Amino acid sequence: MRFTLIAVGVGFALALVLGGRFGNLRGRTLRLWFLLPLGLALQIAAVGSAGHTWPFVLALSGFACLFGFAVANLAVTGFWMIALGLFLNAFTIGLNHGMPIGNKALAHTGNNASVYPVLHHVQRSSDRLLILGDVVPISPIGEVVTFGDLILGVGIADVIVHLMRPARRKRDEEDEEENPLLPLLDDVVHA
Repeated sequence: MRFTLIAVGVGFALALVLGGRFGNLRGRTLRLWFLLPLGLALQIAAVGSAGHTWPFVLALSGFACLFGFAVANLAVTGFWMIALGLFLNAFTIGLNHGMPIGNKALAHTGNNASVYPVLHHVQRSSDRLLILGDVVPISPIGEVVTFGDLILGVGIADVIVHLMRPARRKRDEEDEEENPLLPLLDDVVHA
């Protein structure tokens, strides 16, 4: 969870450094936006639920909502990475009835398995595709993440950067104001 929050922070910081503005978020609409809070709520409910099956169903339902939101917005730069990261994580959880945590990665961060929510478990001999599990230790934040999380984090930062940049038409008009020869050059190129 901390890794995802850091990805959001990095996205905002990069956007501001690259000339993005919070005001550019106004008027930007994302398709099926309601799936985002619904998916996050289902993920939180899964962590807080007791039992063996119910948290699993809630988590996969949350992933389905988040994946649907990402797919609906594939036209926005970066959402393909979010969709891929979500798919890899959901696939691994579904395949192994929970996310396997690598023993070496767990030892590297100094955590024990009790730190992780109900849908995680220390890798078992029956687990498959362990490379897609929590096997990447990030010692500075004391967290073990998946390759899906890494892809998801880059996608989140990329989406934020692109959403905070000026809209395409507005940017083109500003470029023309700065350099009045651009429309003339465009006519020459297309002639």
